[in-house]
Amino acid sequence: MSEEFWSDAWSSGTAGKVGVVVAFGLLSLPFWLDLGIAYFAWVHVWPLASGVSEKIGVLAFLAFILTAIAYQVRGATTQLVTGVMLTRD
Repeated sequence: MSEEFWSDAWSSGTAGKVGVVVAFGLLSLPFWLDLGIAYFAWVHVWPLASGVSEKIGVLAFLAFILTAIAYQVRGATTQLVTGVMLTRD
């Protein structure tokens, strides 16, 4: 989607502004979902882990989720930089 599309949608009124905010919110949803899962595991599952192996399992799960977040951030950053490079004057 081009910059012109987002500009036209934003300037079309209240519905356009709501649409742009909802679209960007949906694009960032996987990041927030993973962050919520990591928070849940850290706050609710970690205290329930009694043995060393269970704690290592929780830490491994947290590492997996944080790696997924890192890949999402990398992908979004790559798309942003590519878009900026392609639309520069």
